[in-house]
Amino acid sequence: MRRILITFALTMSLSMISHAQLTINEIQSSNASTHADEFGDYDDWIEIRNLGAIDINLAGLIFWCDDEEETEGVLHTNFKLSAANGEYLGLLQPYLKP
Repeated sequence: MRRILITFALTMSLSMISHAQLTINEIQSSNASTHADEFGDYDDWIEIRNLGAIDINLAGLIFWCDDEEETEGVLHTNFKLSAANGEYLGLLQPYLKP
């Protein structure tokens, strides 16, 4: 079984990210009818949630995994999810040298 580690960065200040506890709340691959994006497409999606005490306005933050980042905007990733390949998805904070 193939595992692919996919990372992506949120565009927020590093001080906010270091005190926040962002986590992947929900994932849906093979979305056929659950949630449509702003273009009416039923693409794969990832929902991010803040579990920390520091408020960060995520505005119900959903990233659309449709490989259409360049044409549909910053909430659209440059990859798709696969329900069949057993892929791994992680939300990682980059290591910053002191």
